[in-house]
Amino acid sequence: FESRGSLIAAVTEVFQDSKFPVRASAVVDWLRDEGHLVETKIFNCAIDACTKDARRSWPLAVGLVSEMISEGVVMNARTCSCAISACGQSGQWMQATAVLTALAEHGIEPDEFVCSTLMTAICSAGEWTKALEFLHTMASQSIPPTTFTGSAAISACDKAFQWQQALACLAFMCTVRIDMHL
Repeated sequence: FESRGSLIAAVTEVFQDSKFPVRASAVVDWLRDEGHLVETKIFNCAIDACTKDARRSWPLAVGLVSEMISEGVVMNARTCSCAISACGQSGQWMQATAVLTALAEHGIEPDEFVCSTLMTAICSAGEWTKALEFLHTMASQSIPPTTFTGSAAISACDKAFQWQQALACLAFMCTVRIDMHL
């Protein structure tokens, strides 16, 4: 490769076209074996590739995050969001929550997008009580709940026939001044 930029561009292209996340992990290993610095962008692309076959590949996503931590590679919100998405798509909401916790311990502050991704994972698993807890946690940690996170929690309550909790959630949304676009 002529430059570091062309290497990153080529690897990124491989990850975007890959339907096999195991290949993404193998490319990271190959780059490391060849003496290349595996940086945030490459790891993020590999973790994102795991979302394409999340049912089988969420452990790869979590493993890649662990590698980033052990190698001291800087992580960002995209790292977190992609790993949480891979876990959430496979129904692994507890693992998704653990990913957020681990990244927070390493200085990654969750933003609204990361929180929305985790809320999707929790609600997709039908965990309405955890959705409500997470909504309150967001507010208590100065991460403003969004229309999406509030609606997702209300929807999870609705699917579980918890209409009283859905109404309580709506009231909470009003108290934290979220425009529900009603």
